[in-house]
Amino acid sequence: SQGTTATAALSWGEGPRGSILTDLRVTASYSSLAIILTLYFEIISKIEKEIIKQVLEITNGKKVETAEILGITRNTLRTKMNYYEKYT
Repeated sequence: SQGTTATAALSWGEGPRGSILTDLRVTASYSSLAIILTLYFEIISKIEKEIIKQVLEITNGKKVETAEILGITRNTLRTKMNYYEKYT
């Protein structure tokens, strides 16, 4: 085994639309790393889903405007919406 402890460090910075994750450093065994990354992506997915939902409400469901505000393409927005509809 490569160790029994796991640590994670997140660094936040300011992006054009507010705070963004700028760095993620993880030290862990392989099994711990899998757990940390699973939890990380689960949390990020929940936050992202809520942000998309709120921006859609603000734009009255206008996907092109929502994508523009989020800084992603309409196709990426559609992909994320389809994913969250199916898997969350």
